[in-house]
Order: sequence, then C-alpha cells, then structure tokens
Amino acid sequence: MSTLYSHPGFPNKGPKDINSELMKRVSSNPLRLLLPQHITNYIQALWTKKASGQPVTFTDIFGMLIGETLMPARMDIKLSDIQEKINQAQSPLPLFTCLHVKPDVSELMFA
Repeated sequence: MSTLYSHPGFPNKGPKDINSELMKRVSSNPLRLLLPQHITNYIQALWTKKASGQPVTFTDIFGMLIGETLMPARMDIKLSDIQEKINQAQSPLPLFTCLHVKPDVSELMFA
C-alpha cells in the first residue's frame, strides 16, 4: 500500500505499471542493500529510534531492508504526503493499521 501511494506517478500510473517496477526491484541483487551507505543509514535510523525510547528489534532491520527494496528513496514518506493523492477523490482512501507497543507490556499480550 505504501509503495503504491508513495509512488510519484500514482494515481496516473496504475498498479499494473507499478507492479512491473516492483518485480524488477525484487529480482535485483539483494546484496546491494548491504552497501556501506545503506548500513550507515540503517544504523542512524535505529539509533534515532532507540534514543526516542522505542525498542529496537530484528523486525526493524528486516523492515528497513524490505522498505529499501520496495520503495528506495521514498522511505521518509509521511501520511500527510499521501493527502494530495486523495484530496480530489482521484484514488480511494487507504486503510492503515498500526500497533503501539509499550515497553512495560509483554509481547504475549499481542500474540
């Protein structure tokens, strides 16, 4: 969903066009994600998250790798950036869900 709505050509470019771009990205060499400049960005993002008091897990690292694969150079998109794509009803309002995890609550509560 984020890949579609963050794409600069959406909604003029449809999912069919964007899917072909995704297929090329997914089939590219995944080792490029481990280049020093990417690693530096990942570490900086993880330190920022940790400094704000949020827990850092393997899921964060995996999410960054997936995000960098599916939407390179668009990892900093915000929900407010999507607003222009739905203002004039050119595309449907996307539904997003999230889970706020508190450090003093066991992960078993969410299982």
